Amino acid sequence: MKELYHKLFIAFQLLKVLSLAIAAFYFIFWFYRFFNLPFADFLAFFFDLCANPIKNAFPTTQVENGHIAEYAYFITGIIFLGIVFLFARLEDFMIVLDRRYDIKDIVKKQMLQEKVNKELKAEATADILGFSYFSVYIKLKIDYLNEIIASTNAVKLPAAEERGYANLACLLEQWLPNFKIYNKKDSIFITGGGFENFDDIMTYILEGVKTIRIQNNKDAIKTEFLIIIDAQTNPEDSYNSYKKLSVMGQTGYFNKALVTSTFKARFDLIKDNSKFMTDILGYSILNNSSQYNDSDIFVLKSRPNKIT
Repeated sequence: MKELYHKLFIAFQLLKVLSLAIAAFYFIFWFYRFFNLPFADFLAFFFDLCANPIKNAFPTTQVENGHIAEYAYFITGIIFLGIVFLFARLEDFMIVLDRRYDIKDIVKKQMLQEKVNKELKAEATADILGFSYFSVYIKLKIDYLNEIIASTNAVKLPAAEERGYANLACLLEQWLPNFKIYNKKDSIFITGGGFENFDDIMTYILEGVKTIRIQNNKDAIKTEFLIIIDAQTNPEDSYNSYKKLSVMGQTGYFNKALVTSTFKARFDLIKDNSKFMTDILGYSILNNSSQYNDSDIFVLKSRPNKIT
């Protein structure tokens, strides 16, 4: 259609120019006949082709000094000017139709793009939903409350740390029977499925850490924690997840629950029904020479209006 509009526009443009030329010739010939110049009668044959139907209504009039007022030629010129105007309007109409076609084409492309985007979003969502398992890495950092207690405390830090991991693993095994709990001696690693129960699982983990902090507090030992969560498509990927999270655990972000970008993408599908939310880390404690990278880390925190 666009090509047809373009061809019609060119045709109307040519016809407009031709009509304007014909109108100009009729006005010139009318002037030429008015003064009865040589060959006027001979040339009249060509101009009479269009002017004859008009001559009956506007007959030739003889005026003074041999001038001839033939209004038929003048009026024919005016008629061709009207035709020029008509073709000019047809040109404008073709431009409007062409623009409408462009708009319709743009709308069609937008609709097609929206359809493609929806299909891509559906495919992406399906891929993300494939991450139905997640792993949790828990690291504790303990120290005496002050130097005086350090010199007198009967509980040594290595023993307190070992006790903390053992007790935390024991609690989580009781609370999370469907998850695999690994006591790595320097960390706790949890793996399993069930994103629909994530809020409950996370609450149990935080409660377990809180219990260990209270136990250590009684021995004048302060306890910091680091939790990092990752997502996997199948349980067999948990080992690779552990290696990644244990490296990320060395970045030194304590007293925070962190998540990887993979977990965040999966969590975003359930975030509206969760009492937790993710946010950017907001700052970095790493320098440019660090071998670790924290660009993949986000913070998991309680949603203010979802706290129960």
